[in-house]
Amino acid sequence: MAGGLLAGALLTYGASAAVLPVASDLQEDARQAREQHLPLLVFFSARSCHYCEQMRSLFLEPMYASGDYADKVIMREVQVESGRMLRDFKGKKVSHADYAHRSGVALTPQILFFDPAGMELVPALVGLSTPEFFSGYLEEAIDTALARMRAARR
Repeated sequence: MAGGLLAGALLTYGASAAVLPVASDLQEDARQAREQHLPLLVFFSARSCHYCEQMRSLFLEPMYASGDYADKVIMREVQVESGRMLRDFKGKKVSHADYAHRSGVALTPQILFFDPAGMELVPALVGLSTPEFFSGYLEEAIDTALARMRAARR
């Protein structure tokens, strides 16, 4: 049932809100992803973006808070306007803004799914024009990215 887990995550959000982790060390996140055979979901956001706040508060933070996705995806946020530093997949220290630019992110909100080598697993989810359908798109992207990760280990 598409969106079933996500619907449950949304219902539990009010009881146990959690903040989506901000990316600081994608190389370490990739090591964890490799060990657990999980994709890495990177949410690119901007402070001035109303749709980013909606995507974060209505979908991503409830998913993270629920714990239902801990065995399906590792979630991080990159703030595209930020000078905050992170370590990229190759171990290089770059700002969030530079990393977003290098990743080809020109519009927010945007979600990219990476394998442990930093390669994209599925097409990016860009924007939030239809929130009523977004949970299905997100669930499908997570499931496809996870299946590709698990197929690669065989």
